[in-house]
Formats: sequence, structure tokens, C-alpha cells
Amino acid sequence: MKDPTYRVPADATATDIDLDTEEFVFRGERLTDERSQAIVKEFRRGAGRPSLSPGTGRSPQVGVRVTRETRRKLQARANQEQKSVSDIIRDAIEHYV
Repeated sequence: MKDPTYRVPADATATDIDLDTEEFVFRGERLTDERSQAIVKEFRRGAGRPSLSPGTGRSPQVGVRVTRETRRKLQARANQEQKSVSDIIRDAIEHYV
């Protein structure tokens, strides 16, 4: 019978593993249902960027569509100021409202 132990690189992904019958080692430790649920909980808690409004949970998102020219100008401004395009848009909105 083949050894059911899996060892994979840190950047690999795996799906459909029966943790009751197969051994899966993740970051040097055997992965159990309990441990996998803790990893998912930790990932979800730490996923994404920090809230812009501390203590209120996730920051609301606003989506907008712009022309290619406006997008190009936003990127140029962001590069010039060494900021992200999102930072430039947030600054513009805060200034406007």
C-alpha cells in the first residue's frame, strides 16, 4: 500500500483531502480538521488590508468606472507621489466631500 503522507511546498494548494484517512503535513505539522479550521479562521481574520476606520470592522468599498485616460493619469499621479492608485482616489474623495 502506498504511503498516504503528502509533503508539498509552502506555496502549493490542495483540495479534496480526507483528513480522517490521509495524512497531510502542513508547515511541519499534521493537518487535522480542527487545525484546518483554525488556519481558515486565522486567514479570514488577517485577510485584506487593515480597516480605514479602526474598531468598525471592514471598511466599505466603492467601485467606480473611469476612462482609460483617467486611469492613466491616476497611475501617473500615484507613481509621482509614490502612493497607490487607491490612496490617490481616497485623497481626492476626502478633499471633495
